[in-house]
Amino acid sequence: MSSLSIFCDESGTMPVDDADGVFCAAVLTTQISSIRLEERSGHAEDIALNLKGLKCLPQVVFVKPRDGYGELLHSKMSKMNTMARASRLVTGSHEYLPGSAHNYQNLIWIRCMAICVVRAVVRCAELSPINSVRVILDEKTLPQLSRRMFEDRVRCLRDDILGPNVSAASEDRPGNVVPRNIRFARDQVSIIWSSPDTDDGLYLAHRLSRLAKTAIEKSTQPDFARGLGMEQEDLFYDATPDVIRAISKGSIERWKRRTGLPEPLE
Repeated sequence: MSSLSIFCDESGTMPVDDADGVFCAAVLTTQISSIRLEERSGHAEDIALNLKGLKCLPQVVFVKPRDGYGELLHSKMSKMNTMARASRLVTGSHEYLPGSAHNYQNLIWIRCMAICVVRAVVRCAELSPINSVRVILDEKTLPQLSRRMFEDRVRCLRDDILGPNVSAASEDRPGNVVPRNIRFARDQVSIIWSSPDTDDGLYLAHRLSRLAKTAIEKSTQPDFARGLGMEQEDLFYDATPDVIRAISKGSIERWKRRTGLPEPLE
């Protein structure tokens, strides 16, 4: 049984319209609890050598807008905000809604990073059983309520991300990966918000995200993946469809039971 440390960072701005650029989340997973580099270098060759030397498993999840992206995203977010405000009116509170509406960029970040983390966990679980997961992120990334939303999503890996039955297929499961050997409990997933200035693991994750973002922009993902000793499909995952996909039927049914209201119109 192994304990995983997952270092996470991102590059680019979370896109909300068709003309926006690429957003890229990246994680590196290792059984080493604290990474210390003799020297920091941002060159692709040095990053690849460090990842191989530390036996890190990298994963990259990105959003790349295309025609119609903005319209679909705005429609989905409008419905999400209607449901969130209705929940607060009916129940008196909404645990993740800090103001009058959700922040588009924060939700895109949460979705992409959660997918990236779970893909890393599943890939490692295919090699050996896992008994705990430690996720390390940049402390400046999100406001407090959004942090809590992300933490809950990651701690509920089995139910919220992988689906309630981890051996069955699920339309909500990101990346079309099949989980095996995932034997840790909710309280065995810890989230740490750290400073990238003092954490070499976060530095490597950030450099990985920047280099991967450039590869996506230049359409050189196969070459980039080979430089890390991987195939493109094992390293990269396009989360654009996940970000703009309609709210799941399960989420809507839970909301209807909680509020007693009919499903809102698009």
